[in-house]
Amino acid sequence: MKNKFNIFITIILLCISCIKNFTEGIYIGSSIPDISKSGDKIIASAFRHGEEDLFIMNANGSNKIFLTSEYNQNRHPQFSPNDKYIVYDACVGINNYDIFRMELNGKNNINLTRSNGFCVQPIIQ
Repeated sequence: MKNKFNIFITIILLCISCIKNFTEGIYIGSSIPDISKSGDKIIASAFRHGEEDLFIMNANGSNKIFLTSEYNQNRHPQFSPNDKYIVYDACVGINNYDIFRMELNGKNNINLTRSNGFCVQPIIQ
């Protein structure tokens, strides 16, 4: 039992170390990161300049690129099943969130909902 416990603690410490190395210099936002279906990209939200923006990086933590800057809260990113798009929610006004879709390079950002309320946490299956 002691060996299983030590292995468990070691795994947790390794995971914490990986997360720290991947996101060094970035304060992670309120969303859970998503891994592309192909396993080679990670997308997450992070706070910078007082706003929560989305960034994408390689699975090994290299090549971090911020994708959003238009709204003050860009959250809950997910890859599409074919890894061609990212969907996420963004605050477009006071108490007004919409769901957006963009390409992996941050281009062709489209508002999918145009609501006057809370369209948040998109789920793609």
